[in-house]
Amino acid sequence: IGSESESKAIVENINSGVAFIASAYASSVEEVMNKPLLKDLHFYGAFEMYCGLERDRNGKFIFSFIERREALKCLKRQDSS
Repeated sequence: IGSESESKAIVENINSGVAFIASAYASSVEEVMNKPLLKDLHFYGAFEMYCGLERDRNGKFIFSFIERREALKCLKRQDSS
């Protein structure tokens, strides 16, 4: 998701019966949850699950999964920024 139009299109189609899968680059759950283009998607519940992907010292992929309710705890409140 790299543009406002892509984010808006997802928000407009959340209740269409179509499942979404998307990617975004970030160094942490906190960073992805607070990216301006993604905040509306999180707020409107576009995604139920988040998956992190990184490599270990040997080059093997490590996957981590976090459910929406846990990920939402990482959203910064507007009054604290």
